[in-house]
Amino acid sequence: MSHPVKWLFGLLPIAGMLAFAGITQQASIEADIGARTTRSLQASGNDWTSVSVAGRDALITGNAPEPALRAAALAAAGNIYGLRRVIDQTGLLPEVKPYTLSITREGNAVALTGHAPGDAARRVLLEAVAKVFPGATITDTLTLSRGAPANLPALTQFGLMRLGQMSNGAMSLSDATLSLSGRARDSAAYSDIRVQLAALPAGIALGKGDILPPVIRPYVLEAERSATGIALSGFVPNEAARAALLAAANALGRPVSDALQLGDGAPAGDFIGAGRLLIAELGKLQSGKISLRDASASIAGMGMLGVNSDVVQADLKALPPGFQLAGVQVEAGVIRPYLFNATRGDQRLTLSGFAPDARAKSDIIDHARRFFEGEQIDDTLVVGPGAPAGFVNSVKAGLQNLSRLLPGSSFGVSDGNQSLKGMALHEVAREEIIADIQARIPGSAGGVELNTLPLPSSVTMPPECQLFFDDILARGRIQFDTGSAELSLVSLGILDRLVVVARRCGDARIEVGGHTDSDGSLESNIELSDRRAAAVARFLVRARVAVGRLDVAGYGPTRPIAENNTPENKAKNRRIEFKMK
Repeated sequence: MSHPVKWLFGLLPIAGMLAFAGITQQASIEADIGARTTRSLQASGNDWTSVSVAGRDALITGNAPEPALRAAALAAAGNIYGLRRVIDQTGLLPEVKPYTLSITREGNAVALTGHAPGDAARRVLLEAVAKVFPGATITDTLTLSRGAPANLPALTQFGLMRLGQMSNGAMSLSDATLSLSGRARDSAAYSDIRVQLAALPAGIALGKGDILPPVIRPYVLEAERSATGIALSGFVPNEAARAALLAAANALGRPVSDALQLGDGAPAGDFIGAGRLLIAELGKLQSGKISLRDASASIAGMGMLGVNSDVVQADLKALPPGFQLAGVQVEAGVIRPYLFNATRGDQRLTLSGFAPDARAKSDIIDHARRFFEGEQIDDTLVVGPGAPAGFVNSVKAGLQNLSRLLPGSSFGVSDGNQSLKGMALHEVAREEIIADIQARIPGSAGGVELNTLPLPSSVTMPPECQLFFDDILARGRIQFDTGSAELSLVSLGILDRLVVVARRCGDARIEVGGHTDSDGSLESNIELSDRRAAAVARFLVRARVAVGRLDVAGYGPTRPIAENNTPENKAKNRRIEFKMK
């Protein structure tokens, strides 16, 4: 039989084991209930709560942002399986009116003060601040309170985004009223903030919006004149300055584009006066640019006629006190487009446009007199700079070809472009004129518009033909290079007119007679006159006058029409005559 004491000591370990098992199972049950209760509360948006479990009883603590959330949390806890009793030790966050929140930025430091409706809302706000100001030092002294407006997240987000566009500033909320103050980080941000505050989202009221433009360094104002108009860019301190400068630009009478931006940092003194004076000076330029960099002014470009750096520099001595002229680079003005026009009328040639200098003008007029012998020259040419290279030679060539055309024809130059329009007397003349222009100016045929005069009616009476020949030769002489039988270019117009008469006179025979003065030997003069008459006959044949109709005779000095005692009389004796047979 066992001893009773020994039996008792054998039961003690078993009892301990059973007690330990009960305690362990109880702890597991409490942990499971606590975890499920916490998850349920967080899932229902009640993360403001704390849960502790004793046995199967749950103690709920924390301050609810709103009464409805408090009731919802207790109801959610009461639905947990295995939970016997919910012990409510929750409360409500203190209510504040008005509900305020402020965020202040000073460089890289951001401070939050005022109220937040709960820990979750605080965390969301801090994450948003960190995203808008990456790397910033954030100080949070928010107090959890209830009474926030329903649209607090939208209010906060809108204000925070505007604050992110500032270099320094603050946003503050008072219920649904937003106030902003500070300095924009740049001009684009400044413009955007102003636009956003002028059209606030629904539900947001603006308390004050004291937004300062950015401080600009260096402070630059520019205006440029081009073929399309006046372009303003850079910065102005306020809208009054913008309006004043736009008025100065519009006064130049050209289209104006405005890219001016508002910015602080304008130089001390009369900034508007300095800008207006510089913009007005653009009125003396064909093209150019003015710049005001802080208090230093500069201007460069191409002046109008008579305007150069000296003229502009003298004007800008009137800059307001405190402003100085840093540089002037204005080239002397030239004429653009540089024009010349010659129009042939009935026994009249009209010249208009420009000539580069007095000598060139005289040279052009003398050239016109040679090629339009016996015609009146009406000259309205104006001397002015800017002629393109080769201008005078181009004009001379144009006048030469114009001399072969009928009244109503014209020749023109516009900078480097030329035009010749009119009527040639016969098809060969037209071909020769076009070939000459293309040889002088390759690719210029596009500026030539020439037609050919239809051959007038035939003349059947030789005496009538003789009258036509005599009339042409009375108004101009066929000329040759000195001492030679080479036809002078000045005679091409007369020769073209003689061609038309010869072709009108059907099959009538024509004698082309050459004559000289008495200088030199009789034999050499007869030989020269014969060669000159032959040269004229070859011209007629090239212009499609039948060679069989032409007789050539060289008379030398044997048939004078004036005494050979003066240069003028000798010139009369040096002639070509056409005689009908």
